Amino acid sequence: MDKSILKLPSLTILSALALRIINNNLIAQMVKDTNEWTIEMGNRLLLIDVILSLVIFFIIGITLRKTQDKSMILKSATLLVFYSIAILILEQVTQYYGIYNFSIALILYLPTELFTIITSLISNISPSESINIFFAIPALFAPYLFIPFGKNKHS
Repeated sequence: MDKSILKLPSLTILSALALRIINNNLIAQMVKDTNEWTIEMGNRLLLIDVILSLVIFFIIGITLRKTQDKSMILKSATLLVFYSIAILILEQVTQYYGIYNFSIALILYLPTELFTIITSLISNISPSESINIFFAIPALFAPYLFIPFGKNKHS
């Protein structure tokens, strides 16, 4: 197996770890002087998450451009898409049967964490009162957004 197919998933795992560390520190700072979470804090955190995710997305894209062509990024992104779909199905099944484990989900969602901001944005702007599984669909296919960063084969 060509190990370069794992470059994108590896980079998204590293980005997830960075996002989680930054988020945990931001939340700790936000609630330091209060005893309750406010809507304004949530909106501020969402905006920061969007900016951080975009910056990390472009850093990963530029990193991929140095070594990967579009076809390799396509394969790597497809691997992430299939993984995302499998994890979402597993999550839904375990929730249905009442055996969902949030701690395990935190680990399993690491490769796709960068794309969850898409779901967060959709649920935030949606007039719907409840979060819907359909909100996650755009995030499932978001790894394909890295393809334009790839080199053309003839380059």
